[in-house]
Parts: sequence; structure tokens; C-alpha cells
Amino acid sequence: MTYSEVRRRTSLDDAREQALVNRRVARAGGDPIADRNHEMGMQFLFAGTKKNDPTKLHTVIKFESAEAMQAFSADKELIETRRQAGAVIESGVMTPISDDFFTNNPDAFMQH
Repeated sequence: MTYSEVRRRTSLDDAREQALVNRRVARAGGDPIADRNHEMGMQFLFAGTKKNDPTKLHTVIKFESAEAMQAFSADKELIETRRQAGAVIESGVMTPISDDFFTNNPDAFMQH
């Protein structure tokens, strides 16, 4: 079952079923969140809170394309899930950077 298929399902029984699948994947050494992010065309390079304000989360996310970034930003179900988890969506700021960058997470990568 893909992340997109799960998002379309809304019943509590379906959510419990997916949670069970995610636990099995995790126990087997997999990462269901990384799998979902990969399906969405995104990779978290950094996530952390501000030193003196744990309510301010900063993330650096690499998207496969501008379309993947736009799809992430426009995903109403994901927005609602984030809101229910405590995210203040309206305070979020997205700052696209150039295509020239480097990272060493999880492996060294440079695009120029």
C-alpha cells in the first residue's frame, strides 16, 4: 500500500491497519516515514528546533522537482494531519534555494 493510497482512506480501522503495517516495517529495520517521503519526492536533510524556543521548527527539505514541492504545499490532507499534530501551518515559511548546493546527509552529494 502506497502513501497516496493510505491518505485517501479515512476510517479508524484503516488507520489502525496502516499503523500495524508501519510497526512491522519498523521492526524489520525499515523506515515507513522515509518510504512515504520518497514517494512524495522529498528528503529531509535537517530538522531541528530553535535553541531557546522548542516551538520553532526549522527544516531543510530537498525536493526532486518544483512540482513535488508544490504538491507537498498543496496536499490538503497532509496539511490537516500536520495541523492536528500541532503545526501552525499559517506561520510556515518556504524559501526555495538555487539548484547549486551540497550536502553530506545521508551521503555526500553535490549538484552544480
